[in-house]
Amino acid sequence: MKAVQWLRAFSQFITVDSGLALFVATILLSFLMAPKFDLFQACYLGLIIFCGWCGVDMLNNICDTEADALSHPARAEIIRTLGVWTGIIAGLFLAIAFGLGFGTQNVLVMLLIVAAFSSGVLYSIPPFRLRQTILKPIMNLSVGVILALLVASFYSCFTVATWLIVVLAGAATLSASLWDDVIDYEGDWKGGAKTMPVIIGPKKGAYLSFLSSFSLLPLLFFIGIVFNLAGFYYLSLLLVAVGMLTKLIQNRNILSTNFEQNEEAWINLMKTTFKNYDALAFMQMLVLIFAVYLRQI
Repeated sequence: MKAVQWLRAFSQFITVDSGLALFVATILLSFLMAPKFDLFQACYLGLIIFCGWCGVDMLNNICDTEADALSHPARAEIIRTLGVWTGIIAGLFLAIAFGLGFGTQNVLVMLLIVAAFSSGVLYSIPPFRLRQTILKPIMNLSVGVILALLVASFYSCFTVATWLIVVLAGAATLSASLWDDVIDYEGDWKGGAKTMPVIIGPKKGAYLSFLSSFSLLPLLFFIGIVFNLAGFYYLSLLLVAVGMLTKLIQNRNILSTNFEQNEEAWINLMKTTFKNYDALAFMQMLVLIFAVYLRQI
């Protein structure tokens, strides 16, 4: 395996992209919840979330090696190549997360880290493996909820706005889980997993994924109202909605076909759309951070 390909596969094993997204999300939540924003504190919390998420997700990837041979072959290969080192690396990331959590000297933060780890074990590791059941989206919903509650606990901020943010964070990770299930449909189906697309059908699962992404827009709109954000924030939301709708319209021919008869085109569409929606979500997060920053100065 060439060096660049090896690094790309290794980053997929660690799930750096998701970890960095949660790191940025933690900074955003700190902007929204902290009485007085402190970048060092926000990054400290972000590092806890990054290491904790990557550690737990690595455990899941290790247990998913056989199924990933179909949907994520490069990741499956790097896990087989590293062997026992995969568990050591995952343990190191988790140890850092627990150590940093202990460093906050906040009991609620520590309890939430333990809850997140316990959820990850139930999600990933036999004999539980809730990742292979219809409960997978609910387990992923807990990721966003615990993330938001951890930040709220650190700053002792439990307002109405905080609970709205908790709902948004949970909905966002729930949506990402539904997309991931459709993309992994073939491997899950052949591996005997009972995920949502396997039970209700991949086409309905895909439609549900699109619906879940659009459902985030009203929540983001209400957050703007609660925090009294500037008009450009709502304009950016409108542009995001237009971008999402444009993607649907451009691919309406594929969306109208039978999934089983056009599976490759469907999976490629879901992968590219998920990446595009991820990019739009990341840009919207940056806009939200800037809008909150303008509100605070």
